[in-house]
Amino acid sequence: MLFVLGILCFAAFANGQTQCGGNLVQPSGDVYSPNYPNAYPAFLDCMWTIPARGGGVTVEFKDFSIEEPDTFLFFSQCNYDYVEIIVGDRSRGRYCGTDMPTAITTRGDDVHIRFVTDELINSTGFHFAYAVQHELAGGGPCGSHLEGNYGVVTSPG
Repeated sequence: MLFVLGILCFAAFANGQTQCGGNLVQPSGDVYSPNYPNAYPAFLDCMWTIPARGGGVTVEFKDFSIEEPDTFLFFSQCNYDYVEIIVGDRSRGRYCGTDMPTAITTRGDDVHIRFVTDELINSTGFHFAYAVQHELAGGGPCGSHLEGNYGVVTSPG
């Protein structure tokens, strides 16, 4: 019995499944919402932090299914279950439904992924991959090489 329990624990960690939030200290990895790909639990408030460590952080969602947004007339808001992406101390927005957030790449700012759920309508959740680049291309604050279809470019200072 103990052997089977050990195998199940190893399989969960080998599959990349994580707990509800925490500091992601590995240079890259995959994060899954609790209970993924089954329905996530109610009443969650999870926060994953990806420290930039002086470099850059890339986050790309691979799967995304959260409770649909609250829609009134032409406005949709993620009021119930949502993922919020925070770069540094600024929110990049709340996301819900099945439209995946676009991939983001930061330069020098920590990334925080917050996942909040209420008591009703739980879906399968999400899976995202992240990577930390310890040394930025170009070696300084300017002149980096950017790759990808989306991102934010800011000037130093």
